[in-house]
Amino acid sequence: MKRFILNLFILSILYLISVLFYASKNHSKLFSVWNKYSSNNDAPPSKPNIGPSAVFAHYDEMMERRSRLDPNLYVSSQTLPLWLIRYFSWHAAQRLKPPSESKYLLLTCEKERNCGGLTRRLGSLPFFIQLANSTNRVLLIDWEAPYPLTKFLVPPPGGMDWRAPDLSFAANDTVKLGKCFKLGPKCVADKVFKNEDAAVLVHTPRLLLQAAVAYFERKAPREKNFDDREMDGEIFRILFAPSQPLKDRVNRSMVKLKLVPDQYTSAHVRVQYPSRFMLQNKRNKFLTRIVDGKLIYIPNDYIGFANHALRCAALLMVGAPVYVSSDNVGLVRNMVKFSLYSKNIGPNITVDMPSEFRFVQNMYPVHVTSKQHQVTKRNLDLNAKTDGRIESDFYSIFEDLLVMASGRCVSYGIGDYGKFAARLTGNLRSCSFEHQFSPEGTPTGYCRIDGIWNQYDLDDDE
Repeated sequence: MKRFILNLFILSILYLISVLFYASKNHSKLFSVWNKYSSNNDAPPSKPNIGPSAVFAHYDEMMERRSRLDPNLYVSSQTLPLWLIRYFSWHAAQRLKPPSESKYLLLTCEKERNCGGLTRRLGSLPFFIQLANSTNRVLLIDWEAPYPLTKFLVPPPGGMDWRAPDLSFAANDTVKLGKCFKLGPKCVADKVFKNEDAAVLVHTPRLLLQAAVAYFERKAPREKNFDDREMDGEIFRILFAPSQPLKDRVNRSMVKLKLVPDQYTSAHVRVQYPSRFMLQNKRNKFLTRIVDGKLIYIPNDYIGFANHALRCAALLMVGAPVYVSSDNVGLVRNMVKFSLYSKNIGPNITVDMPSEFRFVQNMYPVHVTSKQHQVTKRNLDLNAKTDGRIESDFYSIFEDLLVMASGRCVSYGIGDYGKFAARLTGNLRSCSFEHQFSPEGTPTGYCRIDGIWNQYDLDDDE
């Protein structure tokens, strides 16, 4: 008995020593990261290669792996340049101080005001971070319409806390920047620098994605080996995590549709868009079909649109599923049920299927606005009135974006919504196609990698 107790005591001592050694080792690693960033080194610390991670699908697992590297999502990032990491660290330090000791740049959306769609509101955030960094301001976001942003997206653990504190102390020192001609980023920046003494600057962002990105890439501090990196997805993950109800909904959709993060592509087709081509098509004949017992109406020319978008998406990752997104419910149902690229139609491989697909088994699971495989209703615009509507009525527009952003690549057309999703994948310039890009919005018949950001004249506030 004594010998047994002695052995047990020795084993306990050895176990305690091993635990202390492991803890001290990890503790020194953590502080070595912080010490490196407290210096003026130009290179970020290296971290283990954990492979590509989806934006939100399997979010908890991704965050657990990230937190094992560092409690802050930005400190050990290999994607972000040093100036961004320093801003996130500075931002976190400022949030620990009394609110009256900092200056703020507050992005709002007031009720009864047209604030633009989801991309107009969130797609320009890298630009606003760069602007806040240049003026030593804490960037905050505070929506009123359609509901507070925290009903849909929240700051992740270890990310940037953008929620607005009580700013009543600055009631007499707050400046609303107002509208800018042509919604230009240069105009916004000029207004911010002009009012640099104000404690709080308030602005409603409605910037075009192309213009905001071009301005950000031209004005952001240059650092070696970081000029060509796509940072939008990493920035988005540091700022946003889905609210619990939205996260549950996205995960259920991914499981039901058998979509594995980073192993599928997306095709986005915009129909409700004010270009000349779209306006002309309102006068064209409509194709009517019965899908799932319901009569749907689709402009004839959009069938070619959709097939071209699907073709580009399928070429991006041959044999992978394609997630379809559109603002036209009938078009999506037609793509699922009747497109020659859909598994549901069973095409004649030797006649109907294009040659590049004749030896490939393609699958196209689709989900846009509901928990079902079929689309049930169109995504609500964020500017829609909230009368009689609840928060979950607006989930679909966030869900659609997050599912597309969790894939490998995106085939996108006119408008900024699909392009924003492509930027969030981190693969805009490597494996995302622009299937529709002529001035009239007509597809050109081929797929191309987007490389036209520098065409915008920033001095004219485009």
